[in-house]
Parts: sequence; C-alpha cells; structure tokens
Amino acid sequence: MSGQTILLKIPKEKMTDKALVMGDPDRVILLTNLLDDHEILFNQRGIIVVGGHYKGERIILASHGIGCGMASLVFEELGVLGVNKFIRLGTAGALRPEIEMGSPVIATGAGYVYGGSGLGMYIPNICSGSAPDPLLATYAYKKLLEKGYTPYIGPVFTSDALYAEEYFIEMLSSRGFIAIEMEAACLYTLSWMRGWRSLAVLIISNNLVRKTPFKSTMELKGLFLSIASILADILVEIE
Repeated sequence: MSGQTILLKIPKEKMTDKALVMGDPDRVILLTNLLDDHEILFNQRGIIVVGGHYKGERIILASHGIGCGMASLVFEELGVLGVNKFIRLGTAGALRPEIEMGSPVIATGAGYVYGGSGLGMYIPNICSGSAPDPLLATYAYKKLLEKGYTPYIGPVFTSDALYAEEYFIEMLSSRGFIAIEMEAACLYTLSWMRGWRSLAVLIISNNLVRKTPFKSTMELKGLFLSIASILADILVEIE
C-alpha cells in the first residue's frame, strides 16, 4: 500500500489500532450499543466505519461488505489508517450436521480456491498461509468458555460465489472444513503480509448439510451483542 487511502477518507486522529470488522452494515449499527460517545466516521457504498469507546478504550467498528474483493479493500485501508488488530465477527454456514444455529466458530484456518478470494494478484502461483494469530485464537477460546460458550474450532472455507456453494458442500465437509464463509482467507493472508494480528469468529447462521433456513443479524441480534462484547474485551486487553 502507498500509505494513502482511496475510499476511506477518515482523519487518522479519529482512528485507533483496534477494529471489530463485519460484513453487514446493520451489524455495525447494532453494535454501536456497546460503545460510548460513538460517531460515524464513514458511510458510503454500504461501508460504515464507527469510532467510539469501549470500557474507556477507543475501538473501531467497520463493515466490509460481502466477499474478499470489497473486504480486502476495507482491510487494507483500515491498515493504512493505523489498524493493526482485527477481529472479524461474521456468519457462516455449518458443514457438519451436528453444528447448531447460533454456535460460535473460531476459524483456525481458511481454505480457498487456488487463485481465488482476490489473493491471486497478491501472491501469484502459490497459496498463502491463511491462519489467524495463534495467541488471539487461544485467548478467544478461553474467553468464550469463561462466558459460557463452547466454540467449535477448525478450518473454514472462504467462498467466492454464494450460489455455487451447494455443489461443494459434501466435498468440503469430507476435507475437514467445518463451516463456509466469504472473507476470512483474505483477512488472514493480508494480516501475515502486513504485520497485523487477526482472528475470525463466526456465528452459525444456517446448517448447509441439514439445509436449515438462514438467520439474519437481526434474528440473532442478542447473540451478536453478547459475542461482540467478548471480542471487544479481547481487543482492549491485548497488547
């Protein structure tokens, strides 16, 4: 990156190094309930960036849209603006029949189609080491357990095409993937490239094996608020 942003025209003094990122802009608005003195710093093209204080520490909430194309742009520009600790709070479709709706998943790695997820231009001809910061992942597991959650732990698959996923469910499940989502691979890859620390924690919105209905952010809002508060605790506590 050149050190200049193309889209996010936000003064650096309004920013901080910690961000909770998510695809859905409505989720950002919902999670402003956790912040004191929050202010909208950017709101265009479905991308909302909010700054505020959580337990006295400034954090950023940001939506990154659907898929790695838009998400990687937002991650890169937040990085230019000073963010170097990212936790993605997203949704995922379960690839194992026993994983219930609303279960949290800690993504210990993110597979993707070779050359896909927008990563072919970053690292042509090879696949990345697409994994979270291991200390963040361990800390998140402990914090979730302390709050009464039993998270699933395992690799997820980052999809480029939502409506093509049904043709790959059995194959992905048989290869050890426990859920499918659309942005973790680019977040993890960019984090190792740029020197950021990152983690994706996902809430199961539907079960693709059992073909259950999809639950939206608003249908799961109590769960999102609860999990988000745990992740915000992690952001303000990590060095």
